[in-house]
Amino acid sequence: MSVIIAKNQTAGDLSLTQISSPNGVIPASGQVTLTDYNFAWRVLVSSELYAYVNSDDVVLNVNGDDLSKAVALAAFYLFPVRHEDVLDIQGGTGNEYYHLENQEHSELTDFRNAVEKTTIVDADWFLMQDSEGGWERKKFSGASLVTFIEETAFTPANFVDDESNGVDTTSSPDWQIKLTITPGAGVWLIWAVLEILSSVASQGTAQFVIAGTTWGSITTTNNNVYQTFASWKKSTLTAGQTVELQYRRIAAGSCSVRNARLFALKLSD
Repeated sequence: MSVIIAKNQTAGDLSLTQISSPNGVIPASGQVTLTDYNFAWRVLVSSELYAYVNSDDVVLNVNGDDLSKAVALAAFYLFPVRHEDVLDIQGGTGNEYYHLENQEHSELTDFRNAVEKTTIVDADWFLMQDSEGGWERKKFSGASLVTFIEETAFTPANFVDDESNGVDTTSSPDWQIKLTITPGAGVWLIWAVLEILSSVASQGTAQFVIAGTTWGSITTTNNNVYQTFASWKKSTLTAGQTVELQYRRIAAGSCSVRNARLFALKLSD
């Protein structure tokens, strides 16, 4: 880091308004180490200090050497600004600038030069701001935003579902469980669907059971053809309570079920 001292060649204080110094001056017939209060690059971009040097009111000393007027004036144009000299600069107020990484600069440039698009899919990207949702300053391409909306924005925030498509057959008069879910505590809207068939000379039945209580059922007789059963119920559950689709044979023969679905959408805690 360069050390720059300004030496006042006059009998009066020289005011400094563009860069920092004790009391805002270079004291009369005195000196101040400017790099104790400023970055070196900021010292050598001061038009005010340049004017003092140009009028022979100030002599600059850099790293222990007094510079001639010609060399000092040239330093205002040639002094290299090092990357590490600007790392701690904070932007947002007067005479301060933002320090950007290359990727950030590219994104800002791309945003400024972006052309307005007529559809979401055609757009290059979007910035979404929703700090409560955890998406603060996240960037989406047009296509990924559409996917996000389709898969997230319109997907229920809290649901439980399951399915069993294969055929299960029983000749037992005892209830068999085709499908079960455990939604958890809360208020739920629950749908149940399955297909049921009873063999010739037989009866079969299926039921929709929530926390041990039956809320819908179907009975088939001697049909040997699948029939669709569907039911739904709004229910308040506690932790551990289950929702089931059950089936059994009533009379001789067998009963078969397939394509079972359970879906529970949480309405509130």
